[in-house]
Amino acid sequence: MFDAGPTIESNIDDIKTVKQSEHGPVEIAPAPLEASASEVMYAVCNHKVADFRATCTTKMAYDKTTEQITLCPEVAAALKVTQGESVRFVKL
Repeated sequence: MFDAGPTIESNIDDIKTVKQSEHGPVEIAPAPLEASASEVMYAVCNHKVADFRATCTTKMAYDKTTEQITLCPEVAAALKVTQGESVRFVKL
């Protein structure tokens, strides 16, 4: 018998990070991002089940009005997302 240790259960709606997260389509753009990238750290992930990827980055911009997320090509490649695909993120 394999005991993996203690487990925790919670309703998704009760998890603060999930409540505060947002999502939207990706735009991949290196030049505009460099000018607007900040020291704000984001946790960002794709919506894929079989090929799930997540990372933390400061190389992301978010326009709340259009819900447009701009990622640099390196972060998009790490997340395995292409132009127009949706990602979920939260400001850390």
